[in-house]
Amino acid sequence: MPGLVAGAVLSSVATIVQLSAVIAFLAPALLAQLVLPLVFAGLAAVLYAAWFTLHALRAVDAAPRGSGRAFDLVAALTFAALIGAVLTVAAALNAWVGERGVLVTAAASGLADAHAAAVATASMLVAGKISLPLAVTAVLTGLSTNALVKAVLAFTSGGAPYALRIVPGLVMMIAAAWVGTLI
Repeated sequence: MPGLVAGAVLSSVATIVQLSAVIAFLAPALLAQLVLPLVFAGLAAVLYAAWFTLHALRAVDAAPRGSGRAFDLVAALTFAALIGAVLTVAAALNAWVGERGVLVTAAASGLADAHAAAVATASMLVAGKISLPLAVTAVLTGLSTNALVKAVLAFTSGGAPYALRIVPGLVMMIAAAWVGTLI
């Protein structure tokens, strides 16, 4: 199980790297404000996963190896539709209820995908619809709710023993991200 835990936690590092790339492309000023939070989150996840990686390397793994496709067209189209929907809802809520609407949208979209929240937030920032501090909060809100979903999935897919190993790493990662905003 240590290898599974390490892989699951390291998938969050991939999320952070991808968020960074998307934000760098869309809104470099936003990335400049998110550098410390994202670096802190990534380091926390890497350090936590390293512990389980070391244990996995020492263990004998008899699990069967599977193979899969690297690209799924349906998943890609679903992701594109999700981003479009999030952009539309975020803009509408921002116009209707202001900043709270952006945060609610970021939180809700983070339940499905942290990247969608980041794309919508960065796009609204570049369009001048939201402030930089609000954009930082919205991206981290989406990342936080996404981690919450990962925790729930860990419980439902792997049971309590698996989840009790995953959740502390997710909590450390999200706490480190928010601490990064204070520095």
